[in-house]
Order: sequence, then C-alpha cells, then structure tokens
Amino acid sequence: MIQIKHNNITMIKGDTAYISVKYNGNYKYKEGDTLTLTLRREIESPDVVLTKTIAANQNFTFIPADTASIEAGRYVYDVQLDTIYDEVFTVVAPSSFILREGVTRE
Repeated sequence: MIQIKHNNITMIKGDTAYISVKYNGNYKYKEGDTLTLTLRREIESPDVVLTKTIAANQNFTFIPADTASIEAGRYVYDVQLDTIYDEVFTVVAPSSFILREGVTRE
C-alpha cells in the first residue's frame, strides 16, 4: 500500500511501490538528467536512511528490500533534479514519509 497526498507519502515497509515525479517548471527533462530521492529521520539529521537515484524520465521503484529493515515511523524526504547543465532543482520540497508496519509478514 502506498498513499500520496500533497507530496506526503505513507507506505507499508517491505512493500513494492512506484512513484512518479513530475516537474512543473519550464525545464524539460533531458537525457542524462537525474532525480534523487533522499530519506532522513529528521531534516537536520546528518544520516541518510535511504537514497534512490534514477534517470529523470523514470519512476522511483521501491522493492521490498529497500524498506524492510527500516524502522517504522515518520521520516522526511525530498527529491532533487540534477540537470546535464549542472543545474539543481528541488522538485519535491521536504515532505513527510511515513513507514508503517504491515500485518502480513510472509
């Protein structure tokens, strides 16, 4: 299960999930651009819990192993676009990412 509302994500740890990110600015994705999703316990935390980098025209794919060993709870994430022109855009501002326990654990 994944639920996204106003960029806030709630998902069951250990689930598979797909997240697409659309940039609403004037820039059109180019080959070689990347999107990076970074997850931390708190926005000021120096420790990264999870990071995923993809080509900008793809979806973020979470496989069970990505979140299965992460403690259930509230985290913060953002998504950054790095362009082939060395430009950096935060395309999803820091938002809530909640990992919940599931009932079925097989």
